[in-house]
Amino acid sequence: ACGSCAKTGICALADEEFTQITEKMVQADGLILGSPVYYAGINGTLKAFLDRAFYVNGSKLRHKVGCAVAVARRNGGMPTFQQLNNYFLISEMVVAPSYYWNVPHGSAPGDVLEDDEGMSIVKNLAQNMAWLLQMKQATAATLPPPKPYPRQYTDFVRSSHL
Repeated sequence: ACGSCAKTGICALADEEFTQITEKMVQADGLILGSPVYYAGINGTLKAFLDRAFYVNGSKLRHKVGCAVAVARRNGGMPTFQQLNNYFLISEMVVAPSYYWNVPHGSAPGDVLEDDEGMSIVKNLAQNMAWLLQMKQATAATLPPPKPYPRQYTDFVRSSHL
């Protein structure tokens, strides 16, 4: 949070690979984020990347469609799922839904394919994501997105008005 990108639009720590990936994120119609559950949260490498990518490019992702999937062995799926969705929400993205939380279960590669309920949730999510992307494209000319409402910043400290 050095704030350098607020002045330049580029992360001061960015390398060529980071820049290429974040440019693809900005150019994409939608984003799918996925993570295994590590200590009831997203893995550290992904968090470090997403913190930087969304801090630098969050406003450029406004109104894109996003969805998240967290894969849990047992528990911690909901905090991980929520962590991923928070990146979308703070960037004013449209979050694709499913009929239950997008948290299939498995402990080894390929195990999630045996989670029938988890896979049905993810397949429903994929259909909804595709539909939202198609709807956004079909209405682009007739229903432009609203301009951002002017943002107000506070530090939650209020002086007494008495």
